[in-house]
Amino acid sequence: AMDNHIIHHRGQCMVYLRMNGITPEGYLGW
Repeated sequence: AMDNHIIHHRGQCMVYLRMNGITPEGYLGW
């Protein structure tokens, strides 16, 4: 359950960054 929780938040972070046109280095590995 904890892994799914972390993955969920990673997904939300990606959506937030993409909406702001930001793609940080090293983030694609997730």
